[in-house]
Amino acid sequence: MAFEGHRFHLTLSRDEPASWSEALLAGLPHLLYPWAIFGRVYLSSLFYRRQVGTSSLAMDLAFWALVLVGLGYAWRRSWPRWSATWIGYGLVMALELLWVFTTTGGSADPIIAILVGIFWLVLMVTFLDRIARRDWLDGLLAVLPIVPMWISVLALELIIGDEASIFLVDGLVMSLFVILIVRRGKLLTGMGLMLAAITWVGLPIAYARVYHTGFIPSSAPSQRPDSLGVLVGYLTYLVAFFIAAAPVWLVGLWKWFRQRGIT
Repeated sequence: MAFEGHRFHLTLSRDEPASWSEALLAGLPHLLYPWAIFGRVYLSSLFYRRQVGTSSLAMDLAFWALVLVGLGYAWRRSWPRWSATWIGYGLVMALELLWVFTTTGGSADPIIAILVGIFWLVLMVTFLDRIARRDWLDGLLAVLPIVPMWISVLALELIIGDEASIFLVDGLVMSLFVILIVRRGKLLTGMGLMLAAITWVGLPIAYARVYHTGFIPSSAPSQRPDSLGVLVGYLTYLVAFFIAAAPVWLVGLWKWFRQRGIT
């Protein structure tokens, strides 16, 4: 145990402000990811054209290639704090590749899908555990690409309207929040800003899912959308984030028990 003046100290994260260049590197993938998903759709609607000279696949592949370059650069730099965002998107990339594997080529077998899902969960837990052991704030930053960003792509699939604009704005706001978190470098401030970022991203999408959904069940006429449905949708984001961040919370508890001599 570590004592200083008979006071117990538990260090979960280093309170260490980063430079603006490092903070910008941390926020950059959040800004680019929505463009990789909805960039062509948005540009087509902006210029009233069906084609804008490039495909969604090309923009998607360019983004994931950039993620691989970012991960390589982070590895050369011994994984600084800004790399947590890139690691998170690396996990999203692995998830999307596994998703493609299970839904194409005649491999859409339920057992294979379950095994692939388990494999990805083990991969996610392993990486988040390693990151959180080094620094708690880094571990939480690595969760944000999964929740709320990746699950927002799934949520937007059933929305009628300009879902591209919604997610592009969400990416910009998430990028700004992450820049502030990394620039500030303090755990409690970072957690507060993450909660604000998840609220900004999740609440409008939850509202759109209730009031602008593209799927209307047969019983819909007797079930008018209300604010309760929006609240449930928003709380789903929070619950998903806390579940995805379970390895980070467990590392914190392990450190707490260990420094108290319980383990």
